Amino acid sequence: MTKNQARQDPAHGVDSRESHNRSAVLNPTKTGDMTEPDPPRVLQVRPTLRALKLLPTDEPDVAAERTVFDRAKSAPDADTRRHILHEHRLGQMQYSLLNDVRTILEQGGMPDRHTASSKAAGRTVYEARSHTGAGWRGAFVLEGDVMWLVFASPHDRFHSTAADFIKKGTWLPGELDKKLAAQDAESIRRRGWRVDALTTILDALRETTTEQRPVEFELADTTRSNACTLRLESEPIDEPAPTADLAHTTSGMLTVTLLIRGADHKDLIQPIIDILALVRDSAEEQEQVYLKGGDLQLVWIVSHARLSQLTAAVNDTTDMVAQPQELPTPTALHYVNTSVLAAAFVDGTAVYSLCGQWFVPRLDGSARLPVCQECEERKPWAHAVLDGLRS
Repeated sequence: MTKNQARQDPAHGVDSRESHNRSAVLNPTKTGDMTEPDPPRVLQVRPTLRALKLLPTDEPDVAAERTVFDRAKSAPDADTRRHILHEHRLGQMQYSLLNDVRTILEQGGMPDRHTASSKAAGRTVYEARSHTGAGWRGAFVLEGDVMWLVFASPHDRFHSTAADFIKKGTWLPGELDKKLAAQDAESIRRRGWRVDALTTILDALRETTTEQRPVEFELADTTRSNACTLRLESEPIDEPAPTADLAHTTSGMLTVTLLIRGADHKDLIQPIIDILALVRDSAEEQEQVYLKGGDLQLVWIVSHARLSQLTAAVNDTTDMVAQPQELPTPTALHYVNTSVLAAAFVDGTAVYSLCGQWFVPRLDGSARLPVCQECEERKPWAHAVLDGLRS
């Protein structure tokens, strides 16, 4: 995977470059002659609700989060307020100060220490600078696995106001801040599980497709306290197409069997079914039956073009170009690195293909699209899949 391609993974945690749910590991920092121990892994960089009110509302994400918070404040009852606050995703908010700190953490470092604010707080307070738009600076503190933005102001006023703000004593994250952070942490954990699970399934699909044999593997739940064995098989229905450009005209059958065998996998069955649905076009037939002994079997038909896209082992791309604001509906099935494709299916986000096209992997209406011929020229994967099915 190239550096550019790895950065396609959205900011659902600090470090998306190497793993879907891996956070940055920070290097020790030195104060005088003393080396401080490694701080905990940082899973989120987010503002407190108090700091959110200080940020400029001409930033789209800031304005959107402020709107959610204002709606919650004016809610008629506590249940409605809780429901509205569930929309808050401050740990994923895109804002220059937050992104500056995320970048530093990704690179294994820590932001600069702000001396005056640290003295006022009696603990380390970090400083970040905005590198886009009007210059802003922010004060951050690390608590547990969250790096909190606790104060922000235009750069020309930051040094004269940050310490005074902290001296007031009401700048630390409150109980609601912590509840929202815990909510985001659970969302990040579940999202990471979905991406990892789908990546594992696609890897197994590649193995059963290329080796033409059943593949068994395990998927554990998010707590890793429960695991279910899956068996994946792929077999042709039609005679494989003679050439890659016709791969969308012939089909194969995928069979996924959840080997339940009386075990208590109720918390895993539906999430696995939901994951499998991410890569099945609604136009593709599916059968779901419980077998004798309690195993659950899912069978569906998939075109050989789709099978090629799902199993293409792509490790690089062309040089990445900026993503356009509007993306056309795909007219072909592009090749992308497996883990990046899995994340795109889970998040519904755009990815950069082997041929240099930005696209959102879609299900509805794409069941019979052909493979992209430029992707195929760069990596003749559909050709290899069809040859393997014929052997």
